[in-house]
Amino acid sequence: MISPLEKINDYIVNRPFLVGCFLIVLILLAVFGASTLSMSTETQDSDKLKHGSYIAESYKNNFQSASIMLMVQADSVTDVNVVDKVYTLEQQYLSVQGVASAQSVYDILALYNGGTIPQNQATIDAVVAKIPADITTSIMPNGQLAIVLIKLDTGTSSAKQQSILNNLRSMTEAADVPPGVTLTFTGNAAMQQDMGGDLGGNMIMLLVAAIVLMTLACRLLFNHVRYPLLSIVSVFTGLILTFGMMGIVGLPFSMTTIGALPILLGIGVDYAIQVHSRLDDEARRHPLPEAIKIAITKTGSAVFYAMIASACGFLAMMVSTLPDIRQFGITAILGIACCYVAALLIIPLAAIITNYTPKPHKVLPNGEIKKPFSETYNQILHKLTMRVTKYAIPIMLILCIIGFTGLYLDEEVPVSTDMKSYVPGDMPAIVNINTVTRAMGDTGGFPVYVQGGELTSPDVIEWMYKWGYHELALYNTQFTSVSSIATVIVGKNGGVIPTTQVEIDNILNTMSESEKSSYLVGNSQAIINFGMKSLSEAQQRSLVTEVTTDFQFFAPPPGVEAVVTGSPYSFVEIMNDIREGKTKMTLLAFVIIFAFLAVLYRSAGMAICPLIPIVMIIGWNGAAMYIFGIDYTILTATMGAMTIGVAAEYCIMMVERIYEEMEHHDTITAVENGTGKIGTAITVSGCATMCGFSALLFSNFPIISGFGMVTVIAMAFTLFGAVIAVPATVAIVLKNRNRGKLDEDGDSTRNAMNCPVL
Repeated sequence: MISPLEKINDYIVNRPFLVGCFLIVLILLAVFGASTLSMSTETQDSDKLKHGSYIAESYKNNFQSASIMLMVQADSVTDVNVVDKVYTLEQQYLSVQGVASAQSVYDILALYNGGTIPQNQATIDAVVAKIPADITTSIMPNGQLAIVLIKLDTGTSSAKQQSILNNLRSMTEAADVPPGVTLTFTGNAAMQQDMGGDLGGNMIMLLVAAIVLMTLACRLLFNHVRYPLLSIVSVFTGLILTFGMMGIVGLPFSMTTIGALPILLGIGVDYAIQVHSRLDDEARRHPLPEAIKIAITKTGSAVFYAMIASACGFLAMMVSTLPDIRQFGITAILGIACCYVAALLIIPLAAIITNYTPKPHKVLPNGEIKKPFSETYNQILHKLTMRVTKYAIPIMLILCIIGFTGLYLDEEVPVSTDMKSYVPGDMPAIVNINTVTRAMGDTGGFPVYVQGGELTSPDVIEWMYKWGYHELALYNTQFTSVSSIATVIVGKNGGVIPTTQVEIDNILNTMSESEKSSYLVGNSQAIINFGMKSLSEAQQRSLVTEVTTDFQFFAPPPGVEAVVTGSPYSFVEIMNDIREGKTKMTLLAFVIIFAFLAVLYRSAGMAICPLIPIVMIIGWNGAAMYIFGIDYTILTATMGAMTIGVAAEYCIMMVERIYEEMEHHDTITAVENGTGKIGTAITVSGCATMCGFSALLFSNFPIISGFGMVTVIAMAFTLFGAVIAVPATVAIVLKNRNRGKLDEDGDSTRNAMNCPVL
């Protein structure tokens, strides 16, 4: 029976024009799919099914109101012309669909002037002098800066926020403001808009840098073959196909998916180099059609199994409760499949079209043939492997000790979920947000969600009021204010807590629906919101823990539950999800890959050989992150599963060649010969991959550049593990295994790994 890879070989050798047309159609379809790609700059919340997540979603739908801030900067923000123009513009904002309210120091100025804006400078100065400083400090921190707080309707989606912001920008650009006045929008919506532009520019820069670096690596290290840049053409085609698939399945560009692209460049160039190297090697001993057949059926089969193992590693990311990490995994799986298809078609097709002939060896003046560096390097690896197999046990003991120490240190690596730490500190949107938060504190506040039966009953109102002010006094260095339906009711009752239901109902009847809806939905959901200073991520996590503990000592009435929610809750949940998820993803990746290899090889011993080095590589990564002070983020949280996926590619390619040699030799000889023959290809593709990964270091986004540092280190460890740890492991585990046997006809239908040849 003809295998699928043999059919592909027949089409390429006998019908290259048809295969070329098929490839062109694929590329055109990919270009169309890529045109539908969208940009996402949000860090999505966890979607795991738990009580806190349901409460967070309920808070978001019923109470959370996004805000857009307008920074007004001038020599004097209380100048009569500035006051008149900005106040007029503020009133115009209220006509924009989706804007709930707009508040500024100019509203307070009108309030203290009988409801109208003063029309001359003297009156403005007099009114400003009457306003208590504590009222204006947060929205007018100094005479050169004022802030207009534009609140949006509750539950406004991110896409709608962007649309509203664009409308506000258009209205502002058309406004007639005095010379010297600068109006700048800030807040999360503005930051996401700026990030979208910066991420797009980063993506282009990273791709160009990766291609340039890999081109240099191939020219320097892979120059012993003809057309060394053919691998770059292959991986670039694979990348185009990946973009197309992302557009077709609806995956957006985001910080996580952009981080996956250089990973695909690295793996894709490895696929291409493996096929090209084997083709060049076989073309020196066989006619071109035979060389292509061997490269496609032998190396194509090995690369296919390695690709499936890598996909298994990425598949483990699907158990994450963070959508960003799942998108990373899907992008990686689609990408390696596209890169495999590109390598399998482009390299042999180019060989047929160009009538590929290997580069002849250089002849020295004395008539001797100069060996290419690749042969010299393979001989060096062969000798090195002889020593590795001789001292395999002590070498593995040392490597295992380092690996398990790294696994322990990995648990001590901190987790960062602060969005502001993910982006460039000098990004204008971040600078503006920092300016606002220094003046107003955290605009999201510190919300506490209250749910139960009758939340407007006297005992619940009393608890909300007393507990709120108790927390405000207890955490006066973090909280700046407290507001709830209870504070509004007490304020309207002359500062006295009502003791009867009739009093409370009478006060509620005097309130408008919009006034009540800010704090109360029906009688079963309410919010207590604390104004909060600008706190670090660690301080917010600590505050969440302390406030949650306080519920035990100052408990709400029976039947009533109070839970911290909003952004503080999300920070804690994302941190926990990253810490718990990375361990779960890593373990699951090992289980899936081991199960796949065990079924494929029909041997637990042969399946475990590539996995032992991968475990050690994971440990070495953890030690490196701890030593270099690299935090876990949404991107680096994927390192365990991602490293397994990438390392599986290299380790399986190495054991594939060793197992192929075991068809004709004993284990030790097979290890030495296999490592010596594939050593150059593994090293070249590893170095080219590191060059692809190192492109991430050029990003001005700390989350992406930090991920680049970790991936370069991980790739260096992977290359070391493939060249040193894999041969040592095989020499120990399969030391007494007999060499493979051919079937009765002399043809190998299953290779030395005991798995079918595709």
